[in-house]
Formats: sequence, structure tokens, C-alpha cells
Amino acid sequence: MRVRRRCALLPLLGLVAPLPALAEGAVQSLACLSNTVCTASGACVPDGTDFTFTITPVALEDNGVAVSMISYGDQSFEVRQNGPLAPFEWSESDTDRQTLLPSGPTDLVWHQFTFGEGVSARILFLTCEAPG
Repeated sequence: MRVRRRCALLPLLGLVAPLPALAEGAVQSLACLSNTVCTASGACVPDGTDFTFTITPVALEDNGVAVSMISYGDQSFEVRQNGPLAPFEWSESDTDRQTLLPSGPTDLVWHQFTFGEGVSARILFLTCEAPG
């Protein structure tokens, strides 16, 4: 999939802002293309991997933290967002941290940090659109 249609900033911001409408169960999807992937040391290569994120709100906590489920591929994880325009943060296991944050009108950065027996990180630069 090549992303041809650029969406406005508002659809992406609607996913990263804990709005009451999202807390009431509005499911959101993003079709993304990884343009570039980089190591923690800054070595980057072109990429072409497609990702579709589905974000399903679960709750808006009293402290303003939005709790949702994020799904991609055949995986689903609880994700937390600590305020308006804050990144989504989750873990796929006990030895990793995932962070997804907006970096432009149609762009997201996905930071994947793994630790345990070894420490590594990957940074994916994504271009996304809200399908539909």
C-alpha cells in the first residue's frame, strides 16, 4: 500500500487526544506506511512496511489518562495516553516499551525499545491516513 491521500492534522489529533467521544467507544483506524526505519545509533534505511492501527477506547480515568486497546497485525495491547497530544505508550512484553507520537500533519514516529538480555531500539517514521 502506498499512501496517496494526505489527511488533515485533525484526524490524527483525534486519535492522540483523549476526547470524551473516544472514551465512549468510538473505534479509530490508521493505515500507515513505514517510510524509514532507524537504529538507536542513527543508521537509517528506506522501508515499505504497511501497518494498520486500530485504537478502541476503553476508559477515560479521573486523572485524564485515556486507556485504549491498540491492535496491529494479529496483536492487541492496552495502551495509555497521559494527556492531550501525548504519545500512546504500551508494552508487547515485560522487556519492551512502545511509543507512538505525532510528528506532523500525517506523520507518526513509532519508537520501539527492547531491554532485558540486550538493549536495542528502532525508530519507524510513518505516513498515515484515516481510511474512509
